[in-house]
Amino acid sequence: MPSDPDAESPVCRARGVAKTYPGGVRALEPFDGDFHAGRISALIGPNASGKTTLLRVLAGVAQPSAGEVQLLGVARPARARGGERRALRERTAYVAQDPALDPEMTGAELLALVATLHGARAAARGAAVERVARAFGLEGHLRQLVRAYSGGLRRRLHLAIGLVHDPEVLFLDEPAAGLDAEGRDFLWRELEGRAQRGGAVVVVSHDLARVERCADFAVVLDRGRSVAAGTPREIVDEHARGALALHAHAPLEDELALRQRLERVPGVRSVEVAGSRVMLEGSPDPADVLPELAAMRIELVDVHRDTADLCDAYRRLTGRDPERLGAAAGRGRSPQGAGGGQSPQAAGGGRSPGEGRSPGEGRSPGEGRR
Repeated sequence: MPSDPDAESPVCRARGVAKTYPGGVRALEPFDGDFHAGRISALIGPNASGKTTLLRVLAGVAQPSAGEVQLLGVARPARARGGERRALRERTAYVAQDPALDPEMTGAELLALVATLHGARAAARGAAVERVARAFGLEGHLRQLVRAYSGGLRRRLHLAIGLVHDPEVLFLDEPAAGLDAEGRDFLWRELEGRAQRGGAVVVVSHDLARVERCADFAVVLDRGRSVAAGTPREIVDEHARGALALHAHAPLEDELALRQRLERVPGVRSVEVAGSRVMLEGSPDPADVLPELAAMRIELVDVHRDTADLCDAYRRLTGRDPERLGAAAGRGRSPQGAGGGQSPQAAGGGRSPGEGRSPGEGRSPGEGRR
């Protein structure tokens, strides 16, 4: 991984990238975007919005139906051959959502095998295994057969395998699915550390709080289209509103007069009145609002501010409540539909996330035996 990244030079670039599956299923509308070294870039959106499809195309795992992708200077990475394919295998990793690990190997054996397949030298292999084992809290489990691992430990091993060769560019599809709180902390700490050391991370995630806190760039997808892109703060500033919620002591009678008064308050974008409750969308100062209510002899029993955040922006952009996505994120992929999900290549086993396989790779000896 480079120690002095040039964050202004994109390591991955997409222009007009679209994907249509057999049968005319349009998974991804034309997409343009740049992804940089030294940054965590997040793809967010409802299930079947095209996130996984876009990630696979960017990583060179799937060939776009239209448009161009350039990954580490390699045009059309899904068709890379020879030296270009070897270079991408050593410098990138794609970690799919569903683990496929050989149960008859130990964790240490799997990590060492994948490091070798990705070009790690023998002298550095042991240190690489120790590094990722420590990063994901696996030190005490490396000598165990994978079949003895709990579900959570399998998820951690699956992620460690994708990082063992220290890729410059890392693509991850919902890596937090199935992890407990400690595992999620291990994961995001590792992703932040990689970005700080100059690596590029592109991650599909439903964890909007983590994305807002940790990501440097985000793309919001809905029904196969990019509906917003920028830093999380930029997306929040442009699309989220926040609100000041007021609860009066009694039902409000003169709604029209109240609405007209409050609409003049600085920072108020809209006013909703329902019974004894008032919702002021925007960022008004309560010190400006309360005198207007006092002038109308309205007594309040509660004042509550809903801060504008990425969840609010997401809700307005997609019409979906992000709070409902947590359970879905832990259940795995949704069925393939117009917005994305699994591609035909991935159905029925597909690519081994245990290997973080790069473009053009075949099945590895360490992949789970069926």
